[in-house]
Amino acid sequence: DTVNCTNYDCNEYTIALGARADMGVKAGTYTNTFILTAVGNSVPYTLNFLDTSEDSSVSNMPTTPISGETKDTSIAIPTNVPVRTGYSFAGWCNVIPTSILDDTTSTTNPVTSGSTVCKDSTGTTGTIYQPSTTTTTNYYDFIDQTVSSNIGSLYALWNANTYTVTITNSNTTTSTNTLTVPFGGEATLTVTPASGYYLSNVSCPTGYTCSGYSTGTSSTGTQTVTIRNDNTTSGGTLEFTGTPSCTAISGTMQAFSPTSSTCESGILTDSRDNQSYLVAKLADGNWWMLDNLRLGSTDITTDLTSANTNLSSTISASTWNGYRKTSGFTSYTAPMFNSASANNTTTSYGSGSGKIGVYYNYCAASAGTYCYASGSGTGNASYDICPKGWRMPTGGSSGEYKALYTAYSSNATNFRNALSTPLSGRFDSSSASSQGSGGYFWSSTYGDGYDMYYLRVSSSSVYPTSSYSRYSGNSVRCLLDTRTPYEKLQAGSLSMQDIGNLSSDEKSTLVSQMSANTRYNTADIRDGNSYTISKIGDKVWMTKNLDLAGGTTIAPDDSNVVSSYTLPASSTSGFSNDSKAYVYNSGSTTCGNNSPCYSYYSYAAATAGTNPSSGEATSDICPKGWRLPTEAEYNTLIGTYTTGGKLTASPFLGVYAGGYFGDSSFSSSDGSYGYYWSSTAYSNSGTGAYYLFFYSSNARVYNRSRSCGLPVRCVL
Repeated sequence: DTVNCTNYDCNEYTIALGARADMGVKAGTYTNTFILTAVGNSVPYTLNFLDTSEDSSVSNMPTTPISGETKDTSIAIPTNVPVRTGYSFAGWCNVIPTSILDDTTSTTNPVTSGSTVCKDSTGTTGTIYQPSTTTTTNYYDFIDQTVSSNIGSLYALWNANTYTVTITNSNTTTSTNTLTVPFGGEATLTVTPASGYYLSNVSCPTGYTCSGYSTGTSSTGTQTVTIRNDNTTSGGTLEFTGTPSCTAISGTMQAFSPTSSTCESGILTDSRDNQSYLVAKLADGNWWMLDNLRLGSTDITTDLTSANTNLSSTISASTWNGYRKTSGFTSYTAPMFNSASANNTTTSYGSGSGKIGVYYNYCAASAGTYCYASGSGTGNASYDICPKGWRMPTGGSSGEYKALYTAYSSNATNFRNALSTPLSGRFDSSSASSQGSGGYFWSSTYGDGYDMYYLRVSSSSVYPTSSYSRYSGNSVRCLLDTRTPYEKLQAGSLSMQDIGNLSSDEKSTLVSQMSANTRYNTADIRDGNSYTISKIGDKVWMTKNLDLAGGTTIAPDDSNVVSSYTLPASSTSGFSNDSKAYVYNSGSTTCGNNSPCYSYYSYAAATAGTNPSSGEATSDICPKGWRLPTEAEYNTLIGTYTTGGKLTASPFLGVYAGGYFGDSSFSSSDGSYGYYWSSTAYSNSGTGAYYLFFYSSNARVYNRSRSCGLPVRCVL
């Protein structure tokens, strides 16, 4: 019989064997067989399935716990494949995982129990075995886990899904073009801005975090960037943007206006002849040309004007081209230059082009303004042939050449390298000399006798305070004129149009810096005539009568007009019709200071014949930015200076000039009475306008016929 054990211990039972007679078998030959079957004891178990990841959003886990009794030596793991967003299920482990694996480290063994590997390279299901000496390579062989009561727990093991990030660069370079970042993991790379750029922006893909770097104008070196993948759907594009660490230099020398972000060297073009020059900001804080000036190396076709050159009156192209000479460099008064070697390269020191440039005597270098016939001279040349906005540096012991030399610690090599001074020599009499052994560069500063200060260099030395005769043909370098308008006004190098073209804020600043009742020198660029101006109260006045000759054509860029206008030719016939323009320029003291008499019509309506019947004339022949004073402004002026005696002695310097008060009839009151037009029309008469009238004991504002010929003063 079969013995069935109903408990876990069959030792209480015995097996009794019996015999049976078989009548059909002879005695002694009978055999019988007994079969004994061992039945295993059932073992109860409980198995838990757990996820210990950082993310609890896991689905399709096996039902937990599973439990039962088994006589088998193993328990089959459920075939459920758990799902976790952003991860791949990597299998089960019988110990708690201590890290998240990723696909790139699938052969790594981050979690062990003894010598038991908790992750292999294949299955997602497996079998728990009783202790055995046999291992199964394709499943998770938990050899330390016996199927017994309270079997324990299995833990889900994950591979982080990986995404490819594409890298886009703008003026930067990185260590790779793509980056593989596991979900929930991090990767690092380096990014380097291009030369002259800084890292200005890192555009991280959506769902990613980028850190560890810095941006801004100081971030010009290599940056280490950490990117973390928190994205659950896709990869993305990682973009690095490099921004120029400075604004590149371009355009003309005449329009150059550097700011704090401007690159400290570059190429500019001279608009007069399209020659290109290297410029740089040097150790003294000033901007310098690093090439010798070559104006005149070829014939120019553009006139030299105050709009393109640092001068006060126009030099026509033909006149300038006529200054080119091959001999006769012994004159102090005649402007001349020599261009035979203008574009030849000679022995040079430094990084410049090494071009000799053009040789200029000082009369030419100063644009014809510093051409003394004798040995006398004063101060600095106010004008020169440098591009508008630039000028020759000052010289002598307190000059800008000396200051630059000091800024380079009086080190000749550093100075020559910085300023890039070719040994261009000079031109005397009828030939060049010292080429390859010396360089000579004019300053704007008067030295002594016939001499001007200049910079002299040799192959081993620098002499920033040398002086030499003005007839010599030397090289010219230009310095960006960064002086304030007031500093330029003090130096006499600010024209009336320069003042008039200032912004309202710049004008306010200039006027506030001017000393009251002090006369400053300036010039009208239309004809080069010099004037003095003075601050009287809150206004700036001309203190000399306007001297714009009859027949002069004026334009909106230099005058207070909206379209070009030509004044009538000077004549003593006229001053009889209040609807016609008249000018008389006597060349004597007729209307004071050798200046013309103007009818109101010609003065106030210097453009298209405007002749206002009331209010203020809006156009006139004053320099650009200046205008005719109003009736009210004259009344304010004589409120302070109440008589002609006071007015002529005041900073206004009124002149008893007389005027024309009828056809060809000049007033015999010259020397006793003064008159100046205002801009204000006399509204009670379409033919009248207000004017300032004064004599020794009185000063008033009256009105007269517009046909009268009176002198003019302008106010800012």
